[in-house]
Amino acid sequence: MRIRQILGLAVLIALIGGAGPAVADEDAPSADEAKARLKEAYELGADDAIVEAIEYGRGLNDPDVVALIADGMRVKNAAVVEASLKALGRSPHPDALEALHKVYKRVRKKRIDGYEHLFPVLLKSIGRHGDPSSVEILSDAIWFHPSFEAFLARIMGLGNIRTPEAVEALVKMSRQAGGRGVTGVRVSWREPLRVAFRSAMATLTGQDEGLVPDDWDRWWRDHKKDLVVSSARPKVPEGVSTQFEGYWGEPYYDP
Repeated sequence: MRIRQILGLAVLIALIGGAGPAVADEDAPSADEAKARLKEAYELGADDAIVEAIEYGRGLNDPDVVALIADGMRVKNAAVVEASLKALGRSPHPDALEALHKVYKRVRKKRIDGYEHLFPVLLKSIGRHGDPSSVEILSDAIWFHPSFEAFLARIMGLGNIRTPEAVEALVKMSRQAGGRGVTGVRVSWREPLRVAFRSAMATLTGQDEGLVPDDWDRWWRDHKKDLVVSSARPKVPEGVSTQFEGYWGEPYYDP
């Protein structure tokens, strides 16, 4: 019952926070307009205006827009920083992911009062890119800034990177978090994180070994030498695709 409740909540999140209806081409934001709005907002210094300008430029494949959005992470306002992180996560330009990686390396060991809740947002934005270069970061030092949201972001982010290295990183993370001679994650986190782990592994491999980490560990030992991760997401059980769609707010299967 708890698993069904978790998955149902994921669907609700997707419905509430999804991308929404498509925007007509003539109303699509332009890079020049986005740059003008961002520069004006920064000069004005109003946090609400900066957030609005960042959201206007979100998703544009323009290096100047990306650089201006990244400047939002220097503003001493949590809402602006969050908007910047989320926008960089949705930008297709490679400079956006590079900026996110730099932020991670800067804050991974630091305690930043008032901004702790943004660490999972940073991890999720990195994972949204699905880039192989992020495997090391998403599997790095999982006990820095530990929270349920951070563990979930690491698991789902790795599940969005379609390489054997991501599968290996997930297995190793499961061993660390599962208590094989180490502390392990909180008991209350284990069931929903196992649901996420199953979804991530099934999304990458097309297999379904269920919710028991040891079963996946055994599967990995038997298949790691010849594992090939396809570029396309495989057909998976409905619960897996629901978990993916609820977390990322986008369809699991290509339309």
